[in-house]
Amino acid sequence: MARFLVPKKTSSKKKEYYTLVSEFMLQQTTVPTVLNYFIPFLCRFPNLQTLAKASVEEVCIQWKGLGYYRRARSLHQAAIQITSQFDGKIPLNEQDLLSIKG
Repeated sequence: MARFLVPKKTSSKKKEYYTLVSEFMLQQTTVPTVLNYFIPFLCRFPNLQTLAKASVEEVCIQWKGLGYYRRARSLHQAAIQITSQFDGKIPLNEQDLLSIKG
């Protein structure tokens, strides 16, 4: 989904972040529903570092309407983990990806 909403000139780092967010949002939620929340979420949390620094309450407030708040908490925890363990870069290898919560 992220590839349809992201401008072509977006950096690969941002595309990876947008993909991460869309993957969490699309778990048990339809694309039409996610479309209403994806851009506002990215406006509030434009990058991994902003998301990691936010409180879990802020993330859940922005997530409101998508349901399954465990996904929001897991996404937030993943952002913290990626920021601290992977220097803020979303890992691309399978083993590191599987070590991330959520």
